Amino acid sequence: MTAITGLAPGEGDLLARLRPVDRRSRSGRPGGSRADAGENQPMHLKPLALLTILFPLVAATPVAAADLQLTIDNPSPAAGQMYVALFDSAETMAANKPTKSQIAPITGNPTVVTFTGLSAGLYAFTVFADENGNGKLDTNFVGMPTERYGFSNDAMGLMGPPKFEAAQVRLDGETKATTIRLR
Repeated sequence: MTAITGLAPGEGDLLARLRPVDRRSRSGRPGGSRADAGENQPMHLKPLALLTILFPLVAATPVAAADLQLTIDNPSPAAGQMYVALFDSAETMAANKPTKSQIAPITGNPTVVTFTGLSAGLYAFTVFADENGNGKLDTNFVGMPTERYGFSNDAMGLMGPPKFEAAQVRLDGETKATTIRLR
């Protein structure tokens, strides 16, 4: 047993029994490790460490959620489905990796699609009418679409889809309604 100096006789032995100090890690090696560091921290510091880790995650979480209602002006009475893809950045739009997507039946003019629970920010969307039911936008031999399509802000690209910046719609935490026309 380790004796603690500077105490009355017998007090050092009592304290040593109450709080033995072992400098060995779980692996049995002297010195301990970072994995063992949490074992010797006072209990009142552990919640503080947890809050320090979790606070940035909670603070970065958007509080307000809003809806984006999209009205698709669909002059053709053709049957089929509307494929709508919502993008939240230029990177996701360029990679064709939508944040959210929906498929809605064409039920006449107009077709309305609503995306709910969106954070405030910039969004862009693409729409096409799948009139033959094959689940994709059909194109001709040079790559031009043969089915009707559209983009937010009725944006048009040069030899391809428009850039995110041309098609972006700002959502400020309140429900927003927008309309596009299919070409």
